[in-house]
Amino acid sequence: PELNRWIQLRGNIDLLKKLNGIGVKTADYLGSLVNVDTVAIDHHLRKLVNDAGVIAKDDAEVKRVIETAATLLGISRINIDRSIWRFMARKKPRRC
Repeated sequence: PELNRWIQLRGNIDLLKKLNGIGVKTADYLGSLVNVDTVAIDHHLRKLVNDAGVIAKDDAEVKRVIETAATLLGISRINIDRSIWRFMARKKPRRC
């Protein structure tokens, strides 16, 4: 519970990202581990957005697309993140 409260305080994510090796993805992932309603962009989420035909120039845009989808669907960001990740991790690569 303490990490959950700390990570949500204004400015603490920026402090976390100043640590060597901690970027946006890792900070968001740490937040998701303590039930912060966030999306941690990785290969699986990028690929789903790309497969859907959405052209996103960077991870920030991929994150906005997924967050918007969660809002429109009425589900939490953390649940859409986990659902996409599980779906894409089980998906078999297509053969050409």
